[in-house]
Amino acid sequence: NVTVNSGSKLDNQADITVSDTLTNKGTINNTGSVSTKDLVNNNGATINNDGTLDATGDVSNNGTIANNNQLNLANGTNSGTISGNGTTNITGDVENTGTISQKSVEVSNGGSLTTRADKLTTTDGVTNDGDLNLTGGTNNNNITGGGNTTFSGTSTNEGTITQAVVNVADGSKLTNNADINADVTNGTGSTLDNNAKIEGALTNNGTVDNSDGTIKGAVTNNAGASLTTVADNIEGNIANDGTLNLNGGTNNNVITGTGTTYVTADLTNNADIRSEERRV
Repeated sequence: NVTVNSGSKLDNQADITVSDTLTNKGTINNTGSVSTKDLVNNNGATINNDGTLDATGDVSNNGTIANNNQLNLANGTNSGTISGNGTTNITGDVENTGTISQKSVEVSNGGSLTTRADKLTTTDGVTNDGDLNLTGGTNNNNITGGGNTTFSGTSTNEGTITQAVVNVADGSKLTNNADINADVTNGTGSTLDNNAKIEGALTNNGTVDNSDGTIKGAVTNNAGASLTTVADNIEGNIANDGTLNLNGGTNNNVITGTGTTYVTADLTNNADIRSEERRV
């Protein structure tokens, strides 16, 4: 174990390896390499990292980490501040209840980051190859990678998202104002207001308003779900077992299923509609 006491300062320009816990109650200035299993940065303590700081175990940050190079976190909680022009890489399960402001944040395959969207700020975006859980607020980050992003609570998306899957968690609400290049699943009891482009397929178990958006892929509107859209705004076929409200336009998509389709404005239909019930 290594402890930096309150009022004390450690200036590191070499390599430090701690097999158990590095506890900081004062100030650490690192321009070299620090590797530790567990990292505890107490309230009022500061780590200035211009080198590499690698925590392979549990992290508890209640203070300030000014990271201007490379910060690698495995598991733990940030309830303090991570700031600077560096990159934070997450390889395990990290919960952020404080603030993270970085040049970039990377979530590795097998890693997860849980945070309010407005507590995560990047200039170059988030690369997520694991699980990114945004628990409310407004996302202004561009998100790329092969992982999954889940919105829960009440959220607004203003950043372009390129992922394998984007989820709206059960009982949540997402207002989407930027392009999503992914398949999207809207959960049970959830509301998705889409005002931009969804490049992939949509699976809806809640309520979707696509009046001002575009869905490029196929749509599955499950039993108990409701989808409202201008017909032109969906480019894939629709499997409707719930309620489909077509607010006019031109329909070029085959509509199938056991649900009800309502035509609520002037509609030109150029494709088969095989629905249990159609109402004009």
